[in-house]
Order: sequence, then structure tokens, then C-alpha cells
Amino acid sequence: MSKKRSLPEDNYEVGYGKPPKENRFLKGRSGNPKGRPNGSKNKTRPRRLMNLLKNEFYREIKVYEETGSVDMSIAQAIFRSISVKAAKGDYRSQKLMLDLVRTAEADEADLEDGLPIITVKFVSS
Repeated sequence: MSKKRSLPEDNYEVGYGKPPKENRFLKGRSGNPKGRPNGSKNKTRPRRLMNLLKNEFYREIKVYEETGSVDMSIAQAIFRSISVKAAKGDYRSQKLMLDLVRTAEADEADLEDGLPIITVKFVSS
């Protein structure tokens, strides 16, 4: 049993929902001409985020195996899980492990030479 509110009549010049004509938005012109500054929305702190990620990635956890519990980092547990799936025949895990091993071996070979290898790729426009 609520009462309906009566809407105001349109015969007034200034009032609720009707600012003075000189203060109204102009047709064809944005109310926010400069817009939102780039990077202001969902701004991340890359350094803090990377530190948080690294700390979590190398955090020690307890993994339970058939022989008992083993303490290892989350990174090691992830790699172990991927390698077990690869050994069981999971194609995606096999491909991922091979790519990771190739990348690690290439990085190791670069470090043995003493100088990093810089690859330059020319792209024609």
C-alpha cells in the first residue's frame, strides 16, 4: 500500500533535474573532454606483484607421496606434477616439458659461453 509520488510538472525553468540553461551540457560535447587518464584504472604495482609471485612460487609446502611426506617448493611440485603427467603419456605435458628443457639447456649453453647471445630480427614493412 504505497502511495505513488506525483511527478513534477515541466512548466518550471530551474529546479530538481533542470539546471540553469547556461550550466547544462552542450549537445555534441562530452561532459569529460579529457577522458580518464591512461593507466589509472586497475593500476598494478609490477615490482610488488612480481615479488609476491616469486615468494609464493618458492614457498615450501609438504607433498605427500607413497614413501611419506616431502618438503619442496611450489615450483618444484608443479614441475614434478607436469613431469609425472608427461611420463603417463599426456601430450600437452610432454610438449611443455620438452620446451622447458630446451629453453633451460639453451640458457645454460649461453651462460657457459660467457656472453649472452643477442638475436636481431629484421621485419620489412
